[in-house]
Amino acid sequence: MDAIQGGAGTSSNMNANEVIANRAIEILGGTKGDYSIVHPNDHVNMSQSTNDVIPTAGKITVLKLLPQTIKELEKLEKTMEEKEAEFGDILKMGRTQLQDAVPMRLGQSFGAFAHVLKRDIKRLKNVMDEMKVLNIGATAIGTAINVDSYYLSNISYELSKVAGISLKQADDSSKTEWFIHHARKDQPSDSRSCITGCIPDHWT
Repeated sequence: MDAIQGGAGTSSNMNANEVIANRAIEILGGTKGDYSIVHPNDHVNMSQSTNDVIPTAGKITVLKLLPQTIKELEKLEKTMEEKEAEFGDILKMGRTQLQDAVPMRLGQSFGAFAHVLKRDIKRLKNVMDEMKVLNIGATAIGTAINVDSYYLSNISYELSKVAGISLKQADDSSKTEWFIHHARKDQPSDSRSCITGCIPDHWT
């Protein structure tokens, strides 16, 4: 894997495409590296771009990990609340600006920690819905260029089945719907050759 790469993760994505392609070639009875059977870019990466695959993979990963993370944070919140009660009668010196300030109860400190956790848990739960919205199908610059209309219409549904999470595409309807309804009609049979000729003039 390249030590230096752009922030999108292109070398990581292409490395994964090569691994997938070679494994598919093996399953099909071919020899690894014979990309005439399955090509990393032309087949595995068809209708995709690092710019939509990597964010989508990242979101699905986060969605898989968040429920257990939230569960552990809720345990920690409960522990902080228990300590708030346990240490409710213990006085300590509150500090500010690296100096002693005014007295407070030790339990108040733990109560503050509990409230911080409660707010963060709420934020994480709220953001989970936002994380279910994907840009998959938008490809390199967000216009869905080079994407087959069938792929665009079905990728979120298929990913939802595989991931076991209810996912949906970003609601960028003006561009996405144009491709869903017109791409099959306007694109050449080889969608890889579709460049500017497949998009409305006012988008270029």
